[in-house]
Amino acid sequence: MRSKLLTGYAVLIVLAGCVLLPTSFSFAQEETLPSDLQKKFEKGLAAAEQSSWDIAIKYFKEVLDNNPFYFPAYFNMGLAHEKAGNELAAIAYFKGYLHHVAAAEDRAQVEKEITRLEVAVEAKIAKIMKQAEEAALTVPEGKDQWTSPRFQALKSVYFQYTNMLDQEGAQKFAQKYLSQDKYFTPEKTRALVAENSISAGETGKGLDLAASLPARSRSGTLCKAAEKVYESGDFPRAAKLLAEADEISGSDSFLAAIAKELIEKGQSDAALRIIEKYDYPSGKFDMLPTVAGALAAAGSKGEAIALIEKLKAAIDADEDISDKLDYGIKSARAYEAAGEPARARAIIDGLDFSTYPHQKEYLLMPAAVLYAKLGDLQKAEEIQRMLTDPTFKPRTAFTIVDDLIKRGKYADADRFLTYLEPNPYNMFELGETLAKVGWQYLQSGDRAGAARIEQMARATADIFPIKTIAVYEKEIAVSAWKAGKKELAAESIRKISDKWVREAGVCAQADFEIKEGRPDEAIALLTAEREQWKGSDRQAWIIAAGLDACEKALVKGPSPRLKEFADAIADFAQEEKQFDSFGRIGKVYEKLGEKERAARFAAYDKDRSWLTLAKEFERGDTADPDAYFQKIKNKNAQELPGSIALLARAYANGLRTIQKNEDALAAGTK
Repeated sequence: MRSKLLTGYAVLIVLAGCVLLPTSFSFAQEETLPSDLQKKFEKGLAAAEQSSWDIAIKYFKEVLDNNPFYFPAYFNMGLAHEKAGNELAAIAYFKGYLHHVAAAEDRAQVEKEITRLEVAVEAKIAKIMKQAEEAALTVPEGKDQWTSPRFQALKSVYFQYTNMLDQEGAQKFAQKYLSQDKYFTPEKTRALVAENSISAGETGKGLDLAASLPARSRSGTLCKAAEKVYESGDFPRAAKLLAEADEISGSDSFLAAIAKELIEKGQSDAALRIIEKYDYPSGKFDMLPTVAGALAAAGSKGEAIALIEKLKAAIDADEDISDKLDYGIKSARAYEAAGEPARARAIIDGLDFSTYPHQKEYLLMPAAVLYAKLGDLQKAEEIQRMLTDPTFKPRTAFTIVDDLIKRGKYADADRFLTYLEPNPYNMFELGETLAKVGWQYLQSGDRAGAARIEQMARATADIFPIKTIAVYEKEIAVSAWKAGKKELAAESIRKISDKWVREAGVCAQADFEIKEGRPDEAIALLTAEREQWKGSDRQAWIIAAGLDACEKALVKGPSPRLKEFADAIADFAQEEKQFDSFGRIGKVYEKLGEKERAARFAAYDKDRSWLTLAKEFERGDTADPDAYFQKIKNKNAQELPGSIALLARAYANGLRTIQKNEDALAAGTK
C-alpha cells in the first residue's frame, strides 16, 4: 500500500517524488475541527511525512480523544501504527475508518492492506512460537521425563498452543516432543482446546469439539459451557448442559445458584443430581447451606435434612480426612439454613474454637456469623475478638452487621460497628453500613444515638480520596429524601464537602423520583445542582440521571422547560466530552421536535467500538514486543519458553478479538 495521509477533506497520496494528488472526500461530521485540534492534526500529518510515527500517533491521538468522530484521524492512526510495527492497532483503525466512511473510494485498497496485516500477525505468531520451541530445547534434560526441566519447558509451550485454540499446532508439537507421556493425546488436546474455546467466549466451537469426546472428557467441557451461558443469563441452557454431563465440575457458587433456581422452579430432583454428580466433597459442603435453605423454603425440609445427614455421614466415615472442622461448621450452617437452629447449635457448640491456629481464621469467620444468626451475640463477639487477620477480622464484622440489618436488628448490629474498618476495595461500604444504623436512630427520634454513629463515621480513618463521613451523609440524605423528609435530606447534602459523593447522592435522589413516576421532581433536583456540575468527577452520572428524567418526562409530551433542561444536559455532555451519551441526547431532541439537533447528535453517535478496540491495542505487550522481550529476558531457562509463547498468545487473542468485534457489528449486537 502506497503511503498516503488523509487530511480533513482530501486524500493525499504521497509518492516517492512527493507529488500530492487530491481526491474528493466527504464526512458526516461537522466540516471543520476547532483551530487547536486542526493544528494538532496538521502536526500529526507533518510528523508522518517525516516518518516520525510515534510523534504522529501522539498528535492524532489528541485529536481523537477530543473528537472521536473525525474519521481522517482513524486512517492516519492506522497508517502510523502500521509503520510503527503495531499491526493489531493498525487493523482496528483501518477497520474503523471503513466502518464509518461507507463511501470510501479507496475501500478495496484498504481492505487489501488489512489482509496483509492479518497475515503479518499470523507470521509473527509462528515466528514467536518457533523461538519458544528453540528456547525450550536449550533447557537441560533431566534424569527422567517427569522431573526433566526441558520436558516441563516444552509442556509450557504446548499449553500456549491450546490457549491460542490452535488444535493442529498443539497436536503436532505434542507428537514431536511429548509423545512419551500418555497425557498428551489427540483427545486431551481436543478437550483442552474445547474448554479454552468456551473460556474465550466461543461456546459453540467448544461444544462442537467436545461432541466426539469420551463422556468423562466431555463432561468438563459441558460444565464450563454451562457456567459461561449462565453468566449470559441463559439459565435453561445452563441447566440442560449440566444435566448432560456425567460428572459435574465448576465453582460451588455457580452450581449452588443453578441448584437453588432449579429447586425454586420445582425441579428438586435435578438439583440433587447436580450435588450427586459433583466430584469435590468440600465443594458439596460449600453448596449445602444454599441448597438446604432452598429446599426448606420450597416446602421440602425433609429432603434438606436428609441431604445434610447423607453428606455429613460420608465425611464422618472418610478416614482420609483428618481435619473435619470445616465440614462441621458447614453442616451447622446448612441446618440453620434449613430451619433447624437447635441442630446447628449442637454441632457448633461441640467445636473448640480456642484451639484454632492462626491459619484457621477463615473457619472462625463463618462460626461467628452463625452464632450471630442463632442469636448468641456474646459468643459471636467472643470469636470476633479472637480474629487478628487484617482481612477476616473486618470482613466478619461486616457480614454480621449486614445480616443483622437485613433482619431489622439494628441495636444488635450497633454492637459490632466498632469492629468495622475501611474497605480499600469498596470505598463506600463503611459509610453506607454506618448510615443504615444511624438512619434507624434518626427514624426513631434518637438524635443522641444518630449523633454517636455520625461521630463514629467522622472519626474513622478515611480511604483516600473518599471520606467515610461524606458517604455517611450521602446515605442519610438519600434515606431522608425517600422518607419524604426533604429538609433533613437537604441539610445532609449541604454538609457533604466531597463533590463526587455529593453528586452521587443527588443522582440517587433523582433516580428515586424517576422510579416513583415523578421525573419533574428529578429535573428540579438536578437543575438546582447545575452550578455543581462544572469540574465534576462524575459527569456520566449526572448526564445519565438527566436523560432518564427527560425520557420519562417526555411521556407527557414536550415542554419549553424540558427543552431548556435537555439543552443544559447536551451542552454539559459536549463540554465534558461524554460521547457515549450522544445517541440518547439525539433521541431526546427527536422527541422534542428538534430535528436539526437530533440529526447532529445522531451523526455523532456512530459506533465507536473500533476506536475503543484500537486504543486497547495501543497498550499491552503487542504494542511494543521489543519491550516485552526485554522484560522477560532474565527469566530462568525453564520458564522462558512459556513466557515467549505467551506473547504469541496475546497476538492470537488480538486477531480473535478483532473478528469478534466485526461479527458483533455485522449481527447488530454492538
